[in-house]
Amino acid sequence: MSVYQLKDTEIHKREAPLARAEQQKRLRGAVSNVERNARKGEYFTVDWDQGQGVALGDTVKVVLLYRQAATASEVYKMEREYPIAKRTGVTDFSLTGDEYKKNGRVLNWRSELYSGDQLLAYEQSYLWQ
Repeated sequence: MSVYQLKDTEIHKREAPLARAEQQKRLRGAVSNVERNARKGEYFTVDWDQGQGVALGDTVKVVLLYRQAATASEVYKMEREYPIAKRTGVTDFSLTGDEYKKNGRVLNWRSELYSGDQLLAYEQSYLWQ
């Protein structure tokens, strides 16, 4: 899982090329300052693999659980479900706009991969409890 935090909408030429590329990817299509500011926040990318032991055709569900600074003990949840017939994929989650401004940055997170109702794998930040 990779995590990217977009704090600044001004593109700096001196930054590392990979960081600048990620920033430009997240700001693509945002023309006005209002649109660019609405994209500030945190982005989570989950690369998943069901493995060999799972029958193709099962529903795949990727879940992101997280806590934010303003509501430290409350766990929020985002999920994506894919009724697909492939073993690998990439899922993007974004926490931007009013929700990010209101509740602040993500303090800790956990991502989970399900095939049907069976938990296949998970990854979590060091601070997750």
